[in-house]
Amino acid sequence: MWALLIIIVTSMILGGTARAGDRARAVAELRQINAGLSTLCVMYRDRDKCREEKCPWTFTLELDLYDAWTTRKEILNSLSSDRAVAADDLSPKCKALAKQSAQKIAKMRGHKLQTAAVVPKKEKPPSPELLVPEFPWPPPGASSDYVLPDKLFESHRTVGAVVAAIISALERNGYVERSFFRTQTGGIALVTRLERIKDDGSSFAESGRWPPSRRKYPSTDDLYEFLRGLFFVDPGHYRVIVFILDDLPFSQSSEKITGKEARLWLKTGANILPPEISARPFGDGHCTALIYEFSSDGYDVRVSDSPLTGKQHLEKAGVLSLLEKTN
Repeated sequence: MWALLIIIVTSMILGGTARAGDRARAVAELRQINAGLSTLCVMYRDRDKCREEKCPWTFTLELDLYDAWTTRKEILNSLSSDRAVAADDLSPKCKALAKQSAQKIAKMRGHKLQTAAVVPKKEKPPSPELLVPEFPWPPPGASSDYVLPDKLFESHRTVGAVVAAIISALERNGYVERSFFRTQTGGIALVTRLERIKDDGSSFAESGRWPPSRRKYPSTDDLYEFLRGLFFVDPGHYRVIVFILDDLPFSQSSEKITGKEARLWLKTGANILPPEISARPFGDGHCTALIYEFSSDGYDVRVSDSPLTGKQHLEKAGVLSLLEKTN
């Protein structure tokens, strides 16, 4: 029934303006429009009383009220004021309701047209995990390794708290550069800058400790050698420390990392950890230190087995003693 009434009103709307020139016809149409408006007003006021399957949606009713009200105004404009007043038999309450609905729809349509042109579509922000590059996994075979005792971090509740403790110990020993990676198992890898070390694993003095990122080459042959990965001019031993924070066991691969690849870790990792990752509970997590030691004879650079254990490397670096004190 409601659908039939809406169809009748709609057909009157579509044909109303074309016949508005005939005054007598216009008066008759005005009364038909008013009758349709009255029916729509009753439906709108009683929309909460009717059964859902028989009652049109409120928005559809408002659209019909808007269209009927607009056509009614066009017909009234085509009549003289006296004739319009005499023929207009719509009740004041229905006039107010129809006018209110018409203004609402008009405002809504104007708002949509305005915002569609100026408001860009919001893109979904990337996942925090995607902001952190992935570390080679399983990790390349290290020269030595050490699983730090869980008691060192038992007072640290989150991943960020554990990372902060490690960074504090590193920076107090001169390791002020690092980068971050994620692991395939949902863990975190913290990588230090490549440093030159003495035979006993202790750090060189600052003036000779950090190999420069860029070197000057007296000839194209020297540059060619660098591009081949032979970039250590000074013979000696070099070290990169990787701290893995994870709550799952892992093994190391048989692949060997090159000195050039290890050096690039510092540049290709993330500079900080996103807050979402830092806030994760550390819970039953563990910290494993992987030591990558490289030997250079001035021409060839290779990863080598270390005569020192992973624990000894951390002791010589001055990091382990500070971590033991922070707990």
